[in-house]
Order: sequence, then C-alpha cells, then structure tokens
Amino acid sequence: MPPSLTSLNLHSNQLSGVIPDLSGLDKLQWLRLQGNQLSGTIPSTLGDMASLTRLWLHENVLSGPIPAWLGGLTKLERLWLSDNMLTGEIPEELGDLSDHSLAQWRLGGNDLTGCVPQGLADVADNDLDSLGLEVCTDS
Repeated sequence: MPPSLTSLNLHSNQLSGVIPDLSGLDKLQWLRLQGNQLSGTIPSTLGDMASLTRLWLHENVLSGPIPAWLGGLTKLERLWLSDNMLTGEIPEELGDLSDHSLAQWRLGGNDLTGCVPQGLADVADNDLDSLGLEVCTDS
C-alpha cells in the first residue's frame, strides 16, 4: 500500500484473522474495517497513525481491552468499536478525546465494565444508553 494513502475502506468483505500491520501509513485518515470477522486485539500499530480522523472497527470479533493509547489519537472525530468482544473498563484516556475533535463514538455490544469517562459522556453523538454503564464521577 502506498504511504500516501489517506483512506482504506475494506468493510463487509468477510476478512478474517488479525488486523494486519498498517504501520507506515502515516497519512491514513479513514480506516474502515467494520463488518468482517477480524479477530485478536486492536493492534498497537494503529496508535502511531496520528492522522486518523475516523476509525471504524465495529461488527467484528475483536477481543481484549480497549487500548488506552486510543486516547492519544487526538484527530479522531469518529470512533466505532461496537459489536465486538471487547472486555474490561473504558480507558480514562478516551475521555480526553472530547477536548479535541471527537464528535461521535460507539462502544455498545461489547462486555465492558466500570464507568464511562465524563469526557465521552460529553460527546453528544454516542451510544451511552446501550452500554448500561454509569458515567464516572469524581470522588
């Protein structure tokens, strides 16, 4: 794939296996891999894609926790991780995305625990109600 690629759209193609190493695609802004049978964890190489504005990984069979490093992708406008097999707590770092450009997120349809970071709850276009989790409060 050329390093100047800005959009990769492979949704609903019956892809299986783990998400491949996409490092080197520094200019990638849109990554659409939803609606496949991708498995494994969300690869850390995605954390190096500082230009990502849209990350659609929903409707796969991804497992493990939501990585905290996603909170470092400060250009993200859309984050869809719903309908996978993700587990654990929602990292506090995701709440920091609301200070930047996050305008929409979907996390429902996973087995998440704990509470939803306040910053995520402040994003108007979300699926907070489908999570069945409370918003984190400062103690």
